[in-house]
Parts: sequence; C-alpha cells; structure tokens
Amino acid sequence: SYESAMEYLAYRLYADRKLKTVDATFVVPDQELSSTTHHDVQAAIQRWTAAKIEETHIEVQADATRGGRALLLGTVALVTLLLLAHWLFETFEPGYLRNTAITALQIGAWVSMWIPIDRLVWSAWTHRNDRGVYERLAAMTFTLEPRMDEPNETGGNWAPR
Repeated sequence: SYESAMEYLAYRLYADRKLKTVDATFVVPDQELSSTTHHDVQAAIQRWTAAKIEETHIEVQADATRGGRALLLGTVALVTLLLLAHWLFETFEPGYLRNTAITALQIGAWVSMWIPIDRLVWSAWTHRNDRGVYERLAAMTFTLEPRMDEPNETGGNWAPR
C-alpha cells in the first residue's frame, strides 16, 4: 500500500519542519516490481496528495463555518455573562460571595470565546502546515527497489530510509 508509506512520510515531515525536500526509497516485493513503474507510483502519489490537499481545503471551509457560528454564540454568551456580572456588582453589597460570582462570570464570559478563537485563528495554522506537508510530498523524488523477502514488520511493502 502506498498510503501507509505516505502517511509515514507525512508524519516525519510534521515532526521535522526543517525537511524541505523529500527523497524516498520505496521497497517493493520483487514479484511486484516488474508490474510497478515509476510513473504508476508518481501518479498514485499525485492523486493521494491532491486528495489530501482538497481534504485540507474542505476542513478550512468547515472550520470557518463552525468558527463563525461559535463566534456568534460566544459573543452572545460573552455579553450575557458580562451584563450579569455587572448587574451583580450594582445590585449586591461587596462581599466574598459577590466577588467570587462576578469573577466566575467574567471568566466564563471569556472562556466562551475560546472555541471561536481556536477555530478561526489557530486551526488555520494547522491546515496551512498540512497543506505544506502534502505539497512537499507531491514534489518528492523517489526510487523503487526490489525486496526479495516478506513484507516488513509493519505489514507494508515499503521501508523508510
């Protein structure tokens, strides 16, 4: 399976951001090497990376939609909780219970904004990194080598080097 090797390479690129180019060797069982051409493997890699890049694009759109909805709900919660905290401040005498309730409401108000911020700001960086990994994999160079023995310990017919 090409996918298991590709996933392995993608994880390696995630782990080491300094790797800008990829040069891989795919070890193919000897009996399959004659029917597997470099062009076939390159086409499979291009299809896989294109699908992953499209998947990343869809995830960006989904996160933007979810983030927009979360921002709307978070803003409503923020305003409601801050108004309630202000009402407690104006209505009740100073004391430990009032101050604790006001602080809890203020914390809750700002925590309600965490999911929208996460969806709209931080997930964009994750998707940008994903796309970069897949683009580097699409541009990788590779060689095919025969393997005379059984598949490796992971069950795949490839070996990273």
